[in-house]
Amino acid sequence: MTLRTKLLVIGAIRGADGRQQLLRLGLRGHWRQRFAALLARIAALPVPTVAQFAADQKNPVPRPWKPPPPGFQPPLLPALK
Repeated sequence: MTLRTKLLVIGAIRGADGRQQLLRLGLRGHWRQRFAALLARIAALPVPTVAQFAADQKNPVPRPWKPPPPGFQPPLLPALK
C-alpha cells in the first residue's frame, strides 16, 4: 500500500451559528465546490468501531463486565492476626 499526500493550506476561522460549530473557509468559486465535495466524501466514510480495530490486534476485545448472579457470596478471607 502506498500513501500519497499533498499539502493544502486554506485560511479558515472557527465560528458558531447558534449552537452549531462551523469552520468558515477562505475559498471561493471552483475551489470551494471542490473542497465541499471532498468533505462530503469524507463524511460519507463509515466510522470504524473498536471491534474493527481489535480484529487486527493480537489481543481480543475484553468482554463487558457482568454483575454476579443474585445470592453470590465471594469467599471471605480469614482475619489476619
